[in-house]
Amino acid sequence: MVKRFNDQSKKLILHVYEYFRKQSIEKTDQKVTEEMIVSQTAEVLKISTRSLYRLKKPTKSDSEFRASMSKKIKELKTKINPIIREIVYKMCAEKKHLTMKSLHSRFMEENPDFKCCVKSIHTWVRQTGFKFRKNDSRKFLMERPCIQIKRRHFLRQYLRHKRMQLYQPVVLDETWVFSKGGNRKSWQDGSMATTSKKTGDGCRYIVLHAGKKDGFVENAGLIFKSTTRSGDYHDNMNRKNFENWFKTELIPNLEEPSLIIMDNASYHSGLQEEIPIKSWTKKKMKEWLQKKNVTFSVSDMKDQIWKIVSCNLPEKVYHLDQYAEEHGHSVLRLPPYHCHFNAIEMVWSECKRFYDEEIIKTRSTVDDVLKIWNMAIKKVSAEHWKNYVAHTEKVINAAWETKKKIDVIDVEPMIINTNGDSDSDSSDFDSDNCEDENM
Repeated sequence: MVKRFNDQSKKLILHVYEYFRKQSIEKTDQKVTEEMIVSQTAEVLKISTRSLYRLKKPTKSDSEFRASMSKKIKELKTKINPIIREIVYKMCAEKKHLTMKSLHSRFMEENPDFKCCVKSIHTWVRQTGFKFRKNDSRKFLMERPCIQIKRRHFLRQYLRHKRMQLYQPVVLDETWVFSKGGNRKSWQDGSMATTSKKTGDGCRYIVLHAGKKDGFVENAGLIFKSTTRSGDYHDNMNRKNFENWFKTELIPNLEEPSLIIMDNASYHSGLQEEIPIKSWTKKKMKEWLQKKNVTFSVSDMKDQIWKIVSCNLPEKVYHLDQYAEEHGHSVLRLPPYHCHFNAIEMVWSECKRFYDEEIIKTRSTVDDVLKIWNMAIKKVSAEHWKNYVAHTEKVINAAWETKKKIDVIDVEPMIINTNGDSDSDSSDFDSDNCEDENM
C-alpha cells in the first residue's frame, strides 16, 4: 500500500527539497542534476526517492482526499466501532482466542473489500472502549442473564430518580477493621532491615454507616466487636441487628426524603411474608396453600403440589422497603457483584488508610480502636464525598450507555454489504425474552 503523507509532512518535505534546489543554483562551479537534488533530499529525510517524485506532482489535500473516498468506504468508517464490537462479541461467544491478528483475520473475512492492517484494528478496538486486562471470573458472574436483568433495573431506577430529584441518594454498607491494623504490604528490598514478622491482626470490628454527597449521616454510625472467627465479616451481621440499626439509627437521622441504596445481602432483604421455595417439604407447601385458600388434591404428589404453589406465588415485598416508604423514603438495591456502584466503598478505602496509619501508634485497646475510627470518619471531608459520588455517577452513566450500545447489537445486528447498498439482515439467532422498557 502506498504511504500517504499528511499536509504538514508534504510541506516540510517540499521545503527541504526547495532549499537544496536553490543551493544547487548558487553553485556555478559544478553541475547539479535534478536526480542529485532528489537523492540528497530523500537521504536527509529518510524517505524513498519515489515518494519525493510523487510529492512533487500535484496531489490532493487531506480534505480533498477524504472527499474523494468511495461511498462504501466512508460508510464503513463511520460505522466501524459497532462492527468491531459485534465481531469481538461473536468471537467471545464462539470461545475463540481473541488477538489482534485473529480479529484482523475475522474482520477481513467479513469485510473483504475494506483493506486495513493489524495496527488499524488495534486502534479501532481501543476507540470502541476495549482494554487488555487480566481475566476476572467475577466479570463472568456479572454478565449472567439474571444479573444483567437486575443491573438494568438498578440503572433505570437510579437514573429515573436522578431526573425526578424527589429523593436525596443515601448509600450504606458494612466493612471491617482490625485492632492492630490491616497493612498487608510494605516496601522491602529482601534484607532483614525491611522484613518484619506480623504478630497478628488482632480483634476484628464490624462497621456500619451511611452517607450522602455532603458527608456521613449524623449519628448513624455503628461499630462493634466481632464474635466469630470465620473469614467472612457478613457472618457477624444478621437481620435482627441490621433492621434494628435501620429503624433506630438511620431513618430517624434522615432529614429529607431519601433514596436508600444498599447491596442485596440476605439480612438487608428480609421479606414481609415468607415465599415458598422448591426445597420446602410437601407438608409445608400444603399448609401454605391452605393458608392462601388455594384448593389442591390430597392425593397430589410433591411435584404436583409445587406446580400449584408456583402458580400462586406472591410478589416479593421486603420489610425494610415497606418501612422506609411509610417514613417517606425509598429503597434501591444494588445488583450482585456491583459494589463499584456504591460510592461509600471509596470512602471506606480512605478511612482504612488513615486508621491503619494511626492504630499502630497505639496499644490497640477497644478505646483506641473506637477513637481512631471516629477520627477516620471525621477525616473524610464533604469535598471528598462529593468527588466520590460524582465519580460513581460517571461509572453508572457509562454502564447505562454501554448497555444501550450492546442492546442495539442484540436487537438488530448491523451487517454492511460492501458490494452494494447497505442492508440490514435478520440475525442467525434470536435473543431470549429480554426486551427492556424505554427510559
